[in-house]
Amino acid sequence: MRVGVYYFSATGNTLAGLLMLKKALEELGHLCELKPVEKQEPGSLSDAHDLVGFASPVFYGQPSEVLLRFIRTLPRQEKLRPAFIILCSGAPGGTLGSRELLVDLLVQKSFWVLAELVLLGEDSHPLLRRLRYLLPFHGDGSRMSVMKPS
Repeated sequence: MRVGVYYFSATGNTLAGLLMLKKALEELGHLCELKPVEKQEPGSLSDAHDLVGFASPVFYGQPSEVLLRFIRTLPRQEKLRPAFIILCSGAPGGTLGSRELLVDLLVQKSFWVLAELVLLGEDSHPLLRRLRYLLPFHGDGSRMSVMKPS
């Protein structure tokens, strides 16, 4: 399968998660192309991919405006096109509201959102860095894990 992921990564956390995803997909025999939206022509989306992903960090409860603007420029797809979304947040529950906004926008463009993934990355906001030590514990007494690139 050919997978194309259109993404925006402000601090590198989203890209770090996508590189791990790309490695895993390629180990399974799939082709995966990561495409930064700021380097794409507005309104352009490759037809070469069987599955399309859209990835963004979450800023104050919303996907990045850079990714949203790119999706808004896309024409409505001629047929229903399979897609997935990835949201990267520095705090558990930090993607609430972002998912709905992104899915609604993609549905308007005739994408069929099959799956969604949340990457819990290092927080980039100074206040959230301090709050990281207050994260809830799992039932086994360990803290919630934070994604770290290998």
